[in-house]
Order: sequence, then C-alpha cells, then structure tokens
Amino acid sequence: MDTNGNLWVRQYGKLRKVDLSADSVTTVLSNMPWGSGDLTIDSSNTIYFADRNEARLYEYSITDGDLYTLIDSSNDRGTVDGITKDAKIEKPTQLLATASALYFTQRLNSSNGGGLRKIDFINKRSEAGEDVYDILVETSHLKSIEVPACLHNARHQMSELRAGFW
Repeated sequence: MDTNGNLWVRQYGKLRKVDLSADSVTTVLSNMPWGSGDLTIDSSNTIYFADRNEARLYEYSITDGDLYTLIDSSNDRGTVDGITKDAKIEKPTQLLATASALYFTQRLNSSNGGGLRKIDFINKRSEAGEDVYDILVETSHLKSIEVPACLHNARHQMSELRAGFW
C-alpha cells in the first residue's frame, strides 16, 4: 500500500491502483514487462518490482509517473556486485524497500546459490549523467525459508480480492 492507502498490483503487463475507499481500480501502466516477480512500495511512494524471468528490477515513481529500469541483467545474468549499471542479478524474487535500501532475494539455482541482495540508496551518485547505486550481496545464502502461515493466508486473501476486481 502507498501512503494514501491505495493498493498497487501487477496483472498481465499492467500496473493497477486499487482505491479501497472509493472501491475503484485504475490501470496506471498498461505496457509493463510481463515477467513474474514481486512488488514493493517505499515510504516516498516509489514502487519497485522484479521481472524474475528477464533478470530485471524496475522503479516506478507514483509522483511523476516515470518508469525506470534499475538493473537489467537479461543478456548477462549472474551474481556480481558493483554499481547498478554494472551489477548482475539472476531471478530476483521477493522485494522489500526501506528508506535507505532495496532488498531482494535471488532464486536458488546451480550457478548462483541464491542469496539476499541489497541496493544501497544512500550512496546514490551520478556517473556520465546517470544515477547509479551500489549493489551488495550478503555473504550468507538462503537455502530454505519457512513461510509463516499468515503470509499464506494473505496471499489467499489477495487472490480473492483480485478476483473481485477483475
């Protein structure tokens, strides 16, 4: 949810805003990448979402309506640290945005071993007119995570909510 209480969801290449108080749905973007992946919103109403299949992370500003590619590893996947334009990711999944960072997991496979990654927004700088951030990988790998029952219930409730709107 954003700071105005709107629910944001991705559906088949669309970004939709659900105004729960007005019981309305608005398609905000209809040309989004189709790949599957998580979506998260930070406290300044910036949406981040993953395209797991194409190894990309995106940033969408609710305020100005601009969509940016934060990291694109679609042609050269892997686990490489560095600034966002040089870093490599593979199969990004769960996302969590804070005021200072975007955390995401990489799906386990034989080449990357999975893990928790972090994009550090505090060290934002400009190189050749382009904003870049540091991307770091945590040394420990995530081999298995128990999903709490409340998350399973939330996912089921979200499916029911989506079914009621579409």
